[in-house]
Amino acid sequence: SASIDASTNSQVYNVTLDTGYQIRNGSARVSVNGLDLVSNTDQTSTERADFYVSSSLNTINVRKLYTNGFGINLVENDVVQISYQQESTGSI
Repeated sequence: SASIDASTNSQVYNVTLDTGYQIRNGSARVSVNGLDLVSNTDQTSTERADFYVSSSLNTINVRKLYTNGFGINLVENDVVQISYQQESTGSI
């Protein structure tokens, strides 16, 4: 599911994770209509990225287009594909 976060100017995707698991940093991939979006090696970094993973490693945030050319303005018929690996949070 997705929601808008006005404070981060992004579309937030709540991904399905097993209990005691989180998104493995560096494993997330996002494409819109077949076009791969850009992230940083440390995917929790928001600098110069189309998308990033939340610091809690449980959501993926697709940024809206902004002045330095990163991000994308999603429209209703866009096809967003998200893939990621899970890893244990260590607190199972």
